[in-house]
Amino acid sequence: MTGRPDITSQDETVIARVRHVLGARVTAELVAETSPLYRGRLYRLGQIGSLVRIPHGTLHLLGAITMVGIAEIAGPREPSFLPELGDRWIQLQLVGQIDGLGRFERGVGSYPALDDPVHFAVPDDLRAIFPGPSNGRVCIGSLAVAPGEPATIDIEKLVTRHGLVVGSTGSGKSSSVAALLQSTIAAGLERAHVVLIDASGEYGAALGSKAAVRSVLGTGDAALDVPYWALGFEDLLRALGLTSIQGDPRRRLMEEIVSLKRDQLEVAGWDMPLSEDVTVDS
Repeated sequence: MTGRPDITSQDETVIARVRHVLGARVTAELVAETSPLYRGRLYRLGQIGSLVRIPHGTLHLLGAITMVGIAEIAGPREPSFLPELGDRWIQLQLVGQIDGLGRFERGVGSYPALDDPVHFAVPDDLRAIFPGPSNGRVCIGSLAVAPGEPATIDIEKLVTRHGLVVGSTGSGKSSSVAALLQSTIAAGLERAHVVLIDASGEYGAALGSKAAVRSVLGTGDAALDVPYWALGFEDLLRALGLTSIQGDPRRRLMEEIVSLKRDQLEVAGWDMPLSEDVTVDS
């Protein structure tokens, strides 16, 4: 009679084996210590958010741990009805895969089989997902799932897409934005120009002499002048305190703003946009 193979003897990074697959949600039985020492570094396993790797042919499936538990305490796991007593387990969500050339792709096209080994992610695995600092990528901190590894961001993608930094009060949103700006400046991107609307006045000290501070309350070089042609019509009305204007006065004001914008376009000598394409909201 043969039992399950001793997969821990094959690779010291193995921590679990697949016991349950439900779409992209995988449950695995832990078969190793939760704090192994690998190449002189202590790894904390079974932690929410930790990344794991499951070899699958020429691919390596990557998952993020979403739940940990002990079967006899947690009870049955969907779609089972009987708990597997004594099992220590982790549940993970498959988030992507690394192909044979080391390229990371979001989403998965295949799924693990029962008894497949689950490995904890080592630095080489993480670098495929989180590239290190390079031309165009700046370091903004370290990875939460691997504190010794740098977290970088692609500046080109940052400025050409929308982004959002969220968190509760005191969680470090302002510090994260300040670190991002400091890293961008330190990268020496000479063509990069950053305009930060600082309503609370909290970024001046963080950027120091590397930034110029302008304010509508300032004078001389510290004054902030926003040209009328940089605003849409409704924004301009709010800025001028004219939101209640209606009827013929509103129409005449719109016509005058369009005329001024077209004059400004002619003075600037720009090829685009065409004068006839200019509207009150251009």
